[in-house]
Formats: sequence, C-alpha cells, structure tokens
Amino acid sequence: MIENVCFYVKELTQREVLAIKALNTGTADASQQQMALAVICNKFSRPHDLLFVPGESDQTVFMNGRAFVGMQILKTLNVKVGQLQNDGE
Repeated sequence: MIENVCFYVKELTQREVLAIKALNTGTADASQQQMALAVICNKFSRPHDLLFVPGESDQTVFMNGRAFVGMQILKTLNVKVGQLQNDGE
C-alpha cells in the first residue's frame, strides 16, 4: 500500500501541466481542454478508485470528498442540456 494513499497523485507529464496552465489562462485548445479535464478527473479527484482505507477513517473521508468533485464533473458531462431549465441567460 502506498503511504498516505489519499495524498498520492500520479506524476503529471509536461503536456498535462501545460494543458492545466493553458486552461487556467483561457488559452487551451480543444485537445488541451480535454487533457486538463481528464487530469482533473482521473489523476486529481480519482472518482473510480476504491474510496475506503481499512482502519483509516480520516483518509477514507478525505478520499470520498476528493472523489465527489470528479463525480460531479462526470455527472455534469452526461447531463442532457435540452432537459435543463432555462435560467434566463
């Protein structure tokens, strides 16, 4: 088991770091936007990981909080926009 498993993040490639930075500045092209979102979901929030650390309730709670963000992003990506209520914008 990796020590401090809840804080472990797979190392990012240079392209992934550049994609995140470009997303932040608003200059990301389509592939960088997709890569940045994939990094946020798959490497940072990791909603598909096992979210239980036996004997470590604080790490389990932390991992579930982190994964919640990824789950909300994935849920939003699957929303049918035509079924949303118009908020006047």
